Amino acid sequence: MNTTEMVLTVFVKTPHGEVMEIHLCDTEEQLKSITVLQLLEKIEENNRSYEPEGLRLIFTGQLLTPSAKLSEYGIQNKSTFYMIQRILGGGNKEGMGDKEGKNRSMEELAKF
Repeated sequence: MNTTEMVLTVFVKTPHGEVMEIHLCDTEEQLKSITVLQLLEKIEENNRSYEPEGLRLIFTGQLLTPSAKLSEYGIQNKSTFYMIQRILGGGNKEGMGDKEGKNRSMEELAKF
């Protein structure tokens, strides 16, 4: 087997502490075209309890952009990713304070 034809595998640590082994591709040439989103889809194929839209991946302390290619981050065979789940939140556009910039909810809590 020469160096351009090999099974390329990565590891993904889940929020629950499990480690998933994901087969990415068979050649280094194929690796150059795989995106972060494609890896997220492979994670979902491997474990149906995770949906790509709700996941984020971290590699070497950097949050990966779904549209970016893995090769842009220097991903290699047996690289390890950390998976986090996206937390949806809300709030109004002004933030937590009122018009004067005061945080009324904290003031209300202080009364207790």
